[in-house]
Amino acid sequence: MSIPTAQECVDSAIAALESNLLQDVPLYEKSFLRVLAVVLGMNNAELYRFGVKRSKMVLALTASGDDLTILGREYGIVRKPAVKALLQATWGTAAAVTLPKTTVWKSEDNGMYYFQLQDYTFPAGGSYIIQVRAEFPGPDGELENGSFLVTGSPPPNSGPAPTALTSGIVERGADEETDEELRLRILDEIQTVGGGSNLADYRTWAQRTPNVLRADPYTGTAPAVAGDPWNDSIPGERTVFIESTTTYHPDGLADGALLALATDYINYDQETGERQPCLGSTDDTLYVVSIYRTPVTFRVHGLDVDAASILACQADITEAIDTFVRSMRPFILGLDVEVFRNDTLTVTSVSRVVQRVVQAYGGSVGLVEFIISGGATSTSYPMAPGERLKAIVEYVS
Repeated sequence: MSIPTAQECVDSAIAALESNLLQDVPLYEKSFLRVLAVVLGMNNAELYRFGVKRSKMVLALTASGDDLTILGREYGIVRKPAVKALLQATWGTAAAVTLPKTTVWKSEDNGMYYFQLQDYTFPAGGSYIIQVRAEFPGPDGELENGSFLVTGSPPPNSGPAPTALTSGIVERGADEETDEELRLRILDEIQTVGGGSNLADYRTWAQRTPNVLRADPYTGTAPAVAGDPWNDSIPGERTVFIESTTTYHPDGLADGALLALATDYINYDQETGERQPCLGSTDDTLYVVSIYRTPVTFRVHGLDVDAASILACQADITEAIDTFVRSMRPFILGLDVEVFRNDTLTVTSVSRVVQRVVQAYGGSVGLVEFIISGGATSTSYPMAPGERLKAIVEYVS
């Protein structure tokens, strides 16, 4: 939709005034009619902008913020809230004491405060387990085992050391789901039909997990499990590849804790506790595994731009290529929408990405080629199930 500019709205207001008053609006800037026309025109321009913005907020592809949250609720998709990390720590005492809930701990590693969930009463002597919740949500609240937590107000007779050592993570921290992450789940709900434990159901269940960005469900056993790609599969076997958010892992890889949590979200409704897969589907035939990243080396030949801009241009090309390949996903027939298919890397598609950057610098570029890790130069590369790509860019004169 094309909307008029502010000046066009002012001109339209002047024309309307002249038509209704049957006289010309004076050219003098401070004349009453000209000032009135400017006020009316600016007001109309703002209304046009407001209308365009609101029209975008009703579509899952363009909505954002609270509007996207409300849109998601209409389809039963709730934005994942931020989660504060819950840690387990070991604390020793020389005497029988009560560690009150109001005791505040501070990490020496990240400077964050941690709060107990309850009072703890311990007998004399020994080491005991306490649980503390991070001050702020997100992965930053997680600590390595053995990190020191210090309290400035230890209970009386607790012993000489007002410190505790972290010994595990009970619940991982997570940031609030971003607009793009939520949009992906809403589009999945709109574009697919679940029911009967089909692939759409497995994707929906897995993607409800905190810190999970994308789930790729397949019928059968993955190559990493069976050896031959899918050939040894038996009825009932299912494989779900899990991609984490970039805040959880920069490459989207899922560790054992996240895979275990995703498995729990697949198997059970977290609100009711009811089992979700259809009768007969057991954990013996369910494989929840992490995606993997394949490095792709790109060689850009004959880059010719102004000498003062060469480093900035190379940095922009590298970022553009890496962003492009990281946006690619394997295509799952019957689940993904054909119009959004982007699962085959080609020299042509990468060359277009590079050309757009080089044109912005007013330069030129020659051949662009890519080499899959451990292979030879390719012109086309289809992605395998569970695969993701990342770019290594080289520049050749």
